[in-house]
Amino acid sequence: MSPDNFYDWERHARSFTAMAIYTDQQATLVAGERAESIAGYAVSSSFFRVMGMGPEAGQWLAPEDDRAGGPNSVVLSNGLWRRSFGSDANAVGRTALFDGVSYTIVGVAPAALTFPEGADAWFSLALSERHRASTNRGAHWVTAVARLRKDVSVEQASAEIAGIEARLAKTYPRYVGGYTAEVTDLVAALVGPSSRRALQVLFGAVALLLLVACVNVSGLLMARAATRRTEMALRAALGAGRLALIRQSLVEGLVLATLAATGGVFAARAGVRALMAIVPTDLPRAGEAGLDLQVLLFAATLAVLSAVLFSLLPAVQSMTPNVQSSLSEARSDAGLGGSRRLRGALVAAEVALAMVLLVAAGLALRSFDRLTRVSPGFNPRQILTFWVSLPSGIYREDPQVSAFYQRLLERIDAIPGVVSSGAVMLPPVSTSGFGGTLTIDGKPETSGADEPRAQMRPVSPDYFRTLGTSIRRGRAFERQDTGDSLPVAIVSQTAARRFWPGEDPLGKRIRMHVSATGTREPFRAIVGVVSDIRTGPLQAPIPPVVYVPHAQHPSTVMSLMVRGGGDPGALAASVTAAVAETDRTVVPLDMEPLADHVATSRADWRFRAVLLALFAGSALFLALAGLYALVSYGTIQRRHEMGVRLVLGAMRRDIVRMVVVEGMQPVGIGLALGSAGSIALSRVMSGLLFGTQPIEPEVILAVALLFAVATTLACYVPARRAAESDPRQALRAE
Repeated sequence: MSPDNFYDWERHARSFTAMAIYTDQQATLVAGERAESIAGYAVSSSFFRVMGMGPEAGQWLAPEDDRAGGPNSVVLSNGLWRRSFGSDANAVGRTALFDGVSYTIVGVAPAALTFPEGADAWFSLALSERHRASTNRGAHWVTAVARLRKDVSVEQASAEIAGIEARLAKTYPRYVGGYTAEVTDLVAALVGPSSRRALQVLFGAVALLLLVACVNVSGLLMARAATRRTEMALRAALGAGRLALIRQSLVEGLVLATLAATGGVFAARAGVRALMAIVPTDLPRAGEAGLDLQVLLFAATLAVLSAVLFSLLPAVQSMTPNVQSSLSEARSDAGLGGSRRLRGALVAAEVALAMVLLVAAGLALRSFDRLTRVSPGFNPRQILTFWVSLPSGIYREDPQVSAFYQRLLERIDAIPGVVSSGAVMLPPVSTSGFGGTLTIDGKPETSGADEPRAQMRPVSPDYFRTLGTSIRRGRAFERQDTGDSLPVAIVSQTAARRFWPGEDPLGKRIRMHVSATGTREPFRAIVGVVSDIRTGPLQAPIPPVVYVPHAQHPSTVMSLMVRGGGDPGALAASVTAAVAETDRTVVPLDMEPLADHVATSRADWRFRAVLLALFAGSALFLALAGLYALVSYGTIQRRHEMGVRLVLGAMRRDIVRMVVVEGMQPVGIGLALGSAGSIALSRVMSGLLFGTQPIEPEVILAVALLFAVATTLACYVPARRAAESDPRQALRAE
């Protein structure tokens, strides 16, 4: 948000006990000959009051730290204090160089304070008076956080903030109009709506898989109980009560569940380690994932309840009040009809649940496949990427910043094997953005939601050539486009189509409104149109982008691209040395092949698809194993009937057909129910798919065909074995 708007919120809002703002401030800590890049945040002094925690050592930032020209103060995270200052209690009160600026260490945060995630230090956010003069409300570069009053709900606070924002929109329609404001719970904001929905879907998949397993076990235990009807009848005849017989079944089920759950714990440990290798880096708190006591207790409770519930059903089903009829039925095929119908119902339920999981996995896999086919607008192969943040205390002036990157790129270009190099303020396919509204010369100005907006990217002259992106019209930037020359810009194809439909944008002029300092951007002449590059996530719509020469809009933080002739990793050591030769206080960060960076943007989609595929595969295996076991059991129970049929002249293929058809009847019901459940799943899956509709008939049909083929084989194998048995042995056994 804009700091100016925040100050109005802070003055007028009554729903909070404390309000604060913060923004990213990546910094380099220089200690002697060693330079370390840290994740820093500039915060207002009330930030720690919002957090509701006391310092580990020293004190928090004070109100005077908020004033322009006030002291440069910093609070260290517990981790940074331990690894870089040796847990020295005397570090408080000392000074340390961050980005070439001397900061006084006023306190150390407790280990529990990790917000924003991964923070190493919190610097004083000393805003000048021009930030408070209500002249630059269009620059949204800080995040607001507040502590709610105990007697106020989130909904009430959100309504109050929305009301304040509406009044500001009337006063400042150009900068505030078109924006909305709402209050949300911090945990919900950290998790994010997409991550929350994805985790809910995965949790639902786990629940479905548990139900499939329980139904499977229930069917198997029921079949097992049916084979023990003679034993149970004899026990009852000898005086055992019904409760004693049920207790025996429950104990047996609990023993089996305990053994299985114990094995599951070891399997889970291995599974977590395997899944952490593919977990997306932007998944909130992914580093904390693992087994803990709460997870184990939850799983153990489910295991016990499942064992009790699904052991009780077959135990009760196997009990009959008439002991004599039980003894006679146990030696014949009589009395199988009811149990056969119940087993059929369990098979139908198992197939339906498994099919829902398979359809969800199919939709996720199709989305991921389509996402992999999305072109980022450049060729990421053979490109090494990293980013640097210049110390603000050393590089105070724009010419210094521009000169550093020019020297660095020249050194990198001189490395053997480097084809070209370029720099951009934010890398392509990034979750971060930088942009604002713009004025188009010759067109009437608008405000609010109708005001044209675009992303803005300062780039070096060879950036497009390094990416392999073509200039569609006009020219690329040249080294003559400096801070003293005519301000120029290159627009993306999307920007050209949106802002100049049916016109030639070359020679037209635009002015961006993106400065956070209140500096007025100049009008820029458009000298070229470049192919679209996906600046944001691959699944997001392509925004209009305005590119400007870095020399005309210097940024201390830049992402560099280095194209080589082979493996980009082979250039890492030489590029790191080039950065050190340019300035030893500058540390290259997140050095990786650009192809890996692009792949990271698909990581969460791959993660969901892989997990759903694992769950669906497990459900399919359980369903097939359960069906195979129940059909095998059914053929054994009916061996007398089949022997009679064969003796009376029935063909073996007739026996196979009969068993397969009877086994497939509940499967057909399950497929119908599963198809209906998959359609109902569409509401849950919406928002988690890319290029894929929540209801895709071909996916449902493919899953149904897969199930039909697999379950037919699961029925055919025991049917073929039953048909090939000797009828004389079957009759003799009876």
